Amino acid sequence: MKTNSLPATAVKEGRFRADLYYRLAAITIAVPPLRERRADVPALAEHFMVAYAHKYQKQFHAVSDEARGVLERWGWPGNVRELKALIQRAVLMNDGPTLELAHLPPELLAHAIDPLPDALKAGPNELPRLEEIELRYMRAVLQLTGGNKVRAAERLGITRQTLAKRLGEAE
Repeated sequence: MKTNSLPATAVKEGRFRADLYYRLAAITIAVPPLRERRADVPALAEHFMVAYAHKYQKQFHAVSDEARGVLERWGWPGNVRELKALIQRAVLMNDGPTLELAHLPPELLAHAIDPLPDALKAGPNELPRLEEIELRYMRAVLQLTGGNKVRAAERLGITRQTLAKRLGEAE
């Protein structure tokens, strides 16, 4: 376990009361970073969402399954403070009863699409055709952008017309 020697140094330098330090040092609580306890992310996200919905008089009361999955997969380099700030921004900048994928920042949305669809995980005998994977991917990106074809096309690196054409050909 990693210990912090900063308080002990502060006591030696006279910047921290020794009696208080030794009272507090009786118990050490090790809290792992959020990336190591991803199961806590949904509960924390919902807690922050409800608190900020109340604070900003918004109607949010749930996190969609898709958004929850993305939040769980994110690495959280900024730990709980990053999650709290992200939820605050999402609630403040959006409306609705449910926090959706489209409410999350772009850097998280890259984690929304599983690069190996379930069909690929099933086995080599059930492999879908490339066109089917491409269509699923385009639809997922379109969903992530809230149905905005211009933004979806930009994220896919194609024109809006190409996106519309490919979606139209496959449907």
